[in-house]
Amino acid sequence: MLERVAPGLESKPGASTLVWLRQLLSKLSSALERLPSGDRKLLRQRYLDEERAVDLASEGQSAAAVRGRVFRALGLLRDELTPMKS
Repeated sequence: MLERVAPGLESKPGASTLVWLRQLLSKLSSALERLPSGDRKLLRQRYLDEERAVDLASEGQSAAAVRGRVFRALGLLRDELTPMKS
């Protein structure tokens, strides 16, 4: 799991790295919770379950449409994680 979250990180990270990872995962979890449920589900299926867009496509929705939805959901997630600039 650690390799998926932080590729290249040593297998036994130090205390400060663990604190940083916990903070990062907490921010990510909070940001995901603020997304619409359909977007959350789509991102989970695409990235955690590693399903391809063609597999997620349904009748009336093409793989290209799924890829567009994933792109949009990632943009919303990015917006949630990016601090607002004044």
